[in-house]
Amino acid sequence: QVTFHGSIVDAFHNLADAQKFVREEAQKYGRMKSDFGIDKVQADPAVAYMASPMLADNEVNVYVAGHAVRVQINDELLARAYGNMGVEAMNTILKAGRALNTFLSKVYTGYNPEFILTNIVRDFTTGLINVSGEEGAAFAGKAMINYPSMFWELLKYAKNGNATGWIADYRADGGNTGAAYLSDLERLGKEIQTEYATYKGVTANLKEGQYVSAARAAGRSVFNKTLIWVEHLNQAGENAMRLAIYKAAIESGQSRNKASSLAKNSTVNFNRRGELGQQANALWLFFNAGVQGTAALAHANFKGAHKRQAWALTTAMATLGYIAASALGGGDDDEYDKLSDYTKTRNLVIKAGDGWIKIPVPYGYGFFWNLGRTMADAARKDQWGKAPWHLASSFVEEFTPFGAAVAGGKPDSKQLLYALPTAVTLVAAPLANRSGMGGPIMPDSPFDRSKPDRERLWRST
Repeated sequence: QVTFHGSIVDAFHNLADAQKFVREEAQKYGRMKSDFGIDKVQADPAVAYMASPMLADNEVNVYVAGHAVRVQINDELLARAYGNMGVEAMNTILKAGRALNTFLSKVYTGYNPEFILTNIVRDFTTGLINVSGEEGAAFAGKAMINYPSMFWELLKYAKNGNATGWIADYRADGGNTGAAYLSDLERLGKEIQTEYATYKGVTANLKEGQYVSAARAAGRSVFNKTLIWVEHLNQAGENAMRLAIYKAAIESGQSRNKASSLAKNSTVNFNRRGELGQQANALWLFFNAGVQGTAALAHANFKGAHKRQAWALTTAMATLGYIAASALGGGDDDEYDKLSDYTKTRNLVIKAGDGWIKIPVPYGYGFFWNLGRTMADAARKDQWGKAPWHLASSFVEEFTPFGAAVAGGKPDSKQLLYALPTAVTLVAAPLANRSGMGGPIMPDSPFDRSKPDRERLWRST
């Protein structure tokens, strides 16, 4: 490296180039060669002294002990992705779309009591299969044993906010313990605001003698607490499998870095978004979750160290779908065939008295479940012509964020509405007589146009 009065001015890969630089600089600016110094260094002399703090496209500033360190990333894709981390370049339309989709994701997941059990079953099953492909069945068994205690620890953390033991370590290593749509700090702030506003509403109304308004505010208080408990249960259910895998990895002797990475990528890594993830998520609800879930499944089954064990479980899923459809279908009263295609696609159904028990099928792996179910139904009804469409639609539904675009069991130009951004679909789909599941809201027969809309109902309606 070449210095001028002790300050580094440039660096070269060999002594000849350094000496040539000194001669040219001395001649060009009329300086003495003795003003320059040439030092041999053992480290890679890639960063030269600069007067301006401007960063190159592949450089980032990192602070170590209060000192700014320039880091050069020589992988183009990695440098571009790192440079975009935390940057949300959104216009007004995208910001509005993100606000709408954030609200909808809360309603469909965190605030939805039905989602508690559904999410627990799906995350648990997906995590077991994925981690079996990555680390083996024995490791997955350890995670399964850890699951109940980790769920309870997360539930206590969601209630009181005190991260202790495994949760504290997991968070310190970059693990997420909140829901997919809201960070822990943001959630805490919103809960404090909500509780204070409710408390203030009750006391202020009582002081003013407004007993009806006080009762209404108290009712909101009860409702809010109920809603918070629903969210707490969903939060624990969403992260219990990740924490169980983290604990199993540490107890198996793996590093904390490896344990955290394995846990976060076992189902859906919500911190991984790609370069356009924020914008895509603002347009399509659950876009990022769909992409990351598919990525985790693909890695476990194609690149995992124990991928053959994941194949075995995947095959078992298809076999179970075939057996279940064969056993339930074709009865005298054909009750199984009367169930909606959506119900049979998303659940393992078991006859119980006059009703059905529904066990949710995990996302992604639902394709293999439906592969077995479709084969059984095609063989039983001798309708092989419909099987390719059912399998193609199941593939799109399970492995892309545009599942509703093929829902409903048959090709239909109106289904393409569901490939539009969520905000547009919310308006366009009902106008085209389509529900959120992709099917018609009311019967739409070309032979029954005389009835007014209010009289065109399904029998179940």
